[in-house]
Amino acid sequence: MNVLITGITGMLGSNFIPLIINNTKKYNFFTTSNTPIGNYNIDHKIHDLTKSNFDELLNWCKPEIIIHCAANTNLENCEKDIDNALKINANPLKYFSKSKFVKRIIYISTDSVYGKIIGQASESSKTIPINNYGKTKLCGEEYLINSNKKFTVLRATPVGFNLLKKNNPHFVQWMLQKASKKQKIKLYQNVIFSPISCNFLIQEIFHCIKHKIDGIFNITGEFSFSKYDFGKILINLFEFDEELIEKSNYVSCTDTKRSLNQTLNSNKYFSENLRQPETLDQLKLSLFKAHKTILKIN
Repeated sequence: MNVLITGITGMLGSNFIPLIINNTKKYNFFTTSNTPIGNYNIDHKIHDLTKSNFDELLNWCKPEIIIHCAANTNLENCEKDIDNALKINANPLKYFSKSKFVKRIIYISTDSVYGKIIGQASESSKTIPINNYGKTKLCGEEYLINSNKKFTVLRATPVGFNLLKKNNPHFVQWMLQKASKKQKIKLYQNVIFSPISCNFLIQEIFHCIKHKIDGIFNITGEFSFSKYDFGKILINLFEFDEELIEKSNYVSCTDTKRSLNQTLNSNKYFSENLRQPETLDQLKLSLFKAHKTILKIN
């Protein structure tokens, strides 16, 4: 079975690479991004998702399953250029859903589709995104809902390391880079979220593929943290000085809007599929192993 993974050089996508190399899943993996992948024995094609012609990409790999990890997650960039955000976060789903090859699409969505909902949003909660990132992700979901393809939408907030890039702006790596330089780190104590490690999310993605799980699901760990408290967990896990972490508060501005309570209720996914959410110890172990992997690669 041919599986295409988009955004392989992004944070979540890069965490598929050890699995692809070992290929314990017995799939034929193909990957794409807008940059080279490096010296890996992986079938990879450079493709700019902002271009409208997807025929060359899809004819190259003839995917039965597409895992769409590629995303513009930068809130500021999405606010400045919603058209570009749509071209990455949503429009590819429109083209993928029209392909004669594709039987199932896995779409990594976000808690930002809920927007104004005040915490513990469930799949039955209204989707009222307050920023362009959430709006474009919701648009991608709607393309799938209105298609004739089987699909799984996983609304998640993955955390971890980009295994291909030692210097990366995502939260965990950004914070540890500053800590390694003994720089003060201000983290919001009034922004709460429900993270899940990249590895645990990938595990559940393949569970959904294997068991043909259809629908829209929130998926999180069994925990929620403020950004400040999560930062303290990371600092202690990697044995930096906890005094580097300072409390701050997010103040809404006109340029970048975000919900203060981004927590999700993921009971539906875990109860319907007889799965267990990620524990805090599992999250810590996953991050620790990922950090060791990035040090070996880079």
